[in-house]
Amino acid sequence: MREEFDKIGMRRTVEGVLIVHEHRLPHVLLLQLGTTFFKLPGGELNPGEDEVEGLKRLMTEILGRQDGVLQ
Repeated sequence: MREEFDKIGMRRTVEGVLIVHEHRLPHVLLLQLGTTFFKLPGGELNPGEDEVEGLKRLMTEILGRQDGVLQ
């Protein structure tokens, strides 16, 4: 682990909370992994990538849409 830190440096991650109001109730987007684990969407930032651009990229990768167009 120390060698990886010396080589790559600190890993930077970002997570986002996406809330949608449907039928006058808030819904929070969670990703389901397996049958019992849920997590917020997000992941590891690329080197030199800022948090906002990284979150946009990760959400596009996860949701598969950009500007309303299926990718």
